[in-house]
Amino acid sequence: LVPKPYFALEGDELCLKNVPVPLQRPLAETRVNEFHKGDNGSQWIHSSINWYRTAPWLNNLPDFVQPRFLKFRGEALRHMGFQPHPDYQSARSGGWQLMQAILKRLIAGAKSVPVLIVPIPTYFFYLYKVKPLYQTLFESLATADKNVHVADITAPLAEMPWKMRRQLCFEHDTHFSPFGQQALARLLKQEIHKRGLLSC
Repeated sequence: LVPKPYFALEGDELCLKNVPVPLQRPLAETRVNEFHKGDNGSQWIHSSINWYRTAPWLNNLPDFVQPRFLKFRGEALRHMGFQPHPDYQSARSGGWQLMQAILKRLIAGAKSVPVLIVPIPTYFFYLYKVKPLYQTLFESLATADKNVHVADITAPLAEMPWKMRRQLCFEHDTHFSPFGQQALARLLKQEIHKRGLLSC
């Protein structure tokens, strides 16, 4: 793991940490996976994902079987009320309080310049349609008088047909694929245009 500067919220104050950045790099194995911090349901989800990614025989399944398996997993996630990012479950969580403080500093620094906040979903939300609890939290920061806008790109991504949603990220990597990046770019262009944030 590569050490980086980061913010911490101490009382009501944002404090910059890890400056100067330490030269020693901790081993990845010493970090706790986010699923391991959750309940047994979260750990089961993590185990099933690892199993799916590493089981060699799954690569030989017919094309019509794999989508059914993935859709079933999505239904299980939604039924369990699974949330991959627990800090978005409450406006009082430490993680959200920190995020809110960082964004409020950014907004204050922008002054009269319009600010467009765009929550980018991870694949749980656009592929499996897990409920995007974060959207409401970010939308609470929108203020017409201060020219602060919040876009929702999760909903249009989740409304895409299944095959297109599968192409938004790489097959064995959850980062957005070139196809996914183009989809994001189109949605951002639409949001900027309909809000009249740029004159051109």
